[in-house]
Amino acid sequence: MNTEVADKVVVTGAAQGSAALAVEPMSATKTRCGSKAAVNILANVVHRELAGDGIRTVALAPGLTHTPGMREIVGDAQIERGAANYPGGRIGQPEDLVPLTAFRCGDAANHRSGAVLTVRPPITR
Repeated sequence: MNTEVADKVVVTGAAQGSAALAVEPMSATKTRCGSKAAVNILANVVHRELAGDGIRTVALAPGLTHTPGMREIVGDAQIERGAANYPGGRIGQPEDLVPLTAFRCGDAANHRSGAVLTVRPPITR
């Protein structure tokens, strides 16, 4: 039995959860955007509940990232438009988030908790 106590909670929302970043609202993604906004808010709620126990909340909100779930709601045309605004001309991959998540969970980010870090380039087109 593992008796270690976790000292971090990792929450993954989405950039679409921020009204300022919802660039292409589509009827198929309204529910998803709303649910991701709720996850982004949940990060702060969890922070407020657990910070007194020394538990940090690590929250990331990635932009368009290639996952099986993303492919169910995003078409090729939207991926191409998004990729044109991303570094290297491609959308994110799950492995792009690993180093940032590791940093956010490490000692160098000890003083950061509850805030959602949006991980995406600015829209330029």
